[in-house]
Amino acid sequence: MKTILASASLCFGILFMCVSFSTTGSSQIQVVGQTGPVVAKEGDDIILPCSLVPKGSVEDTIVEWTRSDLNTNKKVHLYKDGKDTVGDQIPGYMTRTSLFKEEMKTGNISLKLSGVKLSDTGNYTCRLPKENSQGTETTIRLIVDATTFLNIFRNDLIWNVTKVMPIVNGLLETGLIQKKVKSMISTAGTHQDQMRQLFQALDEGDVEMKSAFYSLLCKHEPDLTGKLEKRKQQLEEQDAVDFVNSTRDDLIQKVTNVTLIADRLLQKGLILEEVYSGISTAESSQDQMILLFHALDEGGSEVKSAFYRILLEHQPVLVQDLGGLLRNNRKLEQKIKDLQGGVFPWSRWEVAVLIICLLALLAVG
Repeated sequence: MKTILASASLCFGILFMCVSFSTTGSSQIQVVGQTGPVVAKEGDDIILPCSLVPKGSVEDTIVEWTRSDLNTNKKVHLYKDGKDTVGDQIPGYMTRTSLFKEEMKTGNISLKLSGVKLSDTGNYTCRLPKENSQGTETTIRLIVDATTFLNIFRNDLIWNVTKVMPIVNGLLETGLIQKKVKSMISTAGTHQDQMRQLFQALDEGDVEMKSAFYSLLCKHEPDLTGKLEKRKQQLEEQDAVDFVNSTRDDLIQKVTNVTLIADRLLQKGLILEEVYSGISTAESSQDQMILLFHALDEGGSEVKSAFYRILLEHQPVLVQDLGGLLRNNRKLEQKIKDLQGGVFPWSRWEVAVLIICLLALLAVG
């Protein structure tokens, strides 16, 4: 009798284990992400969060990140056979995406996206294509703030956008403007009048509305958007070059991770191997920066703007501090020019501060 009971107990135990395994296996894997949108500014490095529940290793699993709002079979990022695969990657995302490899053993399949662009706004789907169960994918929306673009090119957009109503209809379909706003825009006289009305709505709208406007602009006015983006890139490059040139002495004294920056420039093919070798063997960071500046001067605007972007990534506080100082100096220079031209732009308290400073200098002298 005991033997029968023992056998029955063993069979029940095995059956329970099988049932437990079948209910907690791959059929119950959930891929979860962030419910609300990820909001970013242009140039940010951001993370699109995605992970497995329950936690489990995905090191030997295929992981796909795609743009569900784009008409393409190519991937934002593809991890396959234990490594990243770039053959099927959307060209615009090359070198800008990465996974957290050390954390994949615990189910973290979040995507890091570097140097966010306005065109990155969209819906990103994270999925495990080999899993057949429901819940093995999730979609996260990324919204990139287009406020700066709209501010820079406001007049260009007012005068050159002709397909105003298709853009307005797109905003209406997504619930970002009301019907009465559409009606007011549609009854405006010219395209310019329509765009002025639309800008009033954009000024009152949030980040999502401005980002959606930019996406619709790319769709309906691709040539215009391309021209404006090119101009914006040229302006940003010139600003970067001006920053590097104007803050040269401060950079020589304050940049600390010179070898790392030089290595990044070497990897991009912007400096020569012998230049990097000389920099890496220099005694102090100041000596390294002096050598690096020789290479920057020879390389011109392309190398200087690349140096600026790398510096911004690794020493953002330094760039912010020096950038603020540069802006203040430019304001002072402009006021001096205004004075020389007969314009008096100073407020009373600024005049008072200036007089106090002059008196202090005279007292010291």
